[in-house]
Amino acid sequence: MESEDVQLNDKWRVFCDVNENDNLESMKYKMFDLGEFDTAFGFWCFWNSFGGEQGLLQRLPENCNLRMLRHRVEPNYESVYLKHGGVWNIECEMDHLAQCLNMLLAAAVCEGMGDRSVMAVCLAKRESTVELKVYVSQFEKEGEYMCKMILGAFCEGCSFEKFKSGLEPSPGEIPRVEIKRKYKIKRFKQFQNLKETKIIPEKLASFQWKELFQLKAKETSVAEESLEQFFNTYADYFDFEVKNELNDARKHLLNVEGCCISFKQFEDDYKGKYVVMRSKLLHCQHVMLLDEVSIENAYQLKKYHCTSFYECYRHGKDDPSMNPIPRDPLGTLSCSISVNVCHLLNDNPMMEIKYPKNPSQTIRSLRDSR
Repeated sequence: MESEDVQLNDKWRVFCDVNENDNLESMKYKMFDLGEFDTAFGFWCFWNSFGGEQGLLQRLPENCNLRMLRHRVEPNYESVYLKHGGVWNIECEMDHLAQCLNMLLAAAVCEGMGDRSVMAVCLAKRESTVELKVYVSQFEKEGEYMCKMILGAFCEGCSFEKFKSGLEPSPGEIPRVEIKRKYKIKRFKQFQNLKETKIIPEKLASFQWKELFQLKAKETSVAEESLEQFFNTYADYFDFEVKNELNDARKHLLNVEGCCISFKQFEDDYKGKYVVMRSKLLHCQHVMLLDEVSIENAYQLKKYHCTSFYECYRHGKDDPSMNPIPRDPLGTLSCSISVNVCHLLNDNPMMEIKYPKNPSQTIRSLRDSR
């Protein structure tokens, strides 16, 4: 049996976290870096340390994500390797899941997926479900065929979900992985049971899941304290309703007015809950993203707002536009207009309207000389 290590085509990094979903945009809790590898021995050291096909799922907590990414890929949707791509969601029986994960990981590091756009593989484990995901830099219809070829009869379904970057890539903008080394899966698996692959990676040896759960518990406690302060502060002025989803009218309201706390608009990728605030005095509604509440901003909202929706401000005595000495011929008056539109429940400016736009110009109006 071959015992000499081989260099892989690319370097890979391993991460884990306890976020409630695998979404790279709505992460709340820390991604723990478990280390990296660029050899066959390195890969199998990680796989064996996690328990292999027999013990992987038993060793992982009920809610967690285990991710393997190419070293060049930053774990967020702003990465040039991900922002125009998406994810293949793969369905398989729970009994075959660990075996399917191993097949996908091995195919990825051996560059055997036939697709230079493969950037990451993820296992997303929940209390009742476990999902396999393959992240790619761009959609290619051959990706589904390749996933089914690798997993064979174990694959019960494969669907593609595109990331919503909002931008269409220009020609040549999406980078591709240069493949210099490819290995046959059968040869690669011969390394799995060598004594050199029984060594636990350094970072994994000192890692404990309780570190991530303690961090999650701490941040959850802070979030719950922030919400309690917020609701107690405004309970006399607003009625609150927590919603998992918004209807079309409230989506429109959120897009026009913005979140009361963060001023963000509605986003399809947001996975948190919403708070609908109803004024007890005026019976109007406002929408807020629940995840945006913090101790720092829990007191920044106004408890009511003017029904006229605007306030008047006096000009300063040194304002040159109010100079009593006429600078223009009799019969004309020069002035300019500036209007600031603010959020109803705070003083954050949302829009500024100026006329004329050019500061050197003025508005001229007729003046009655009588």
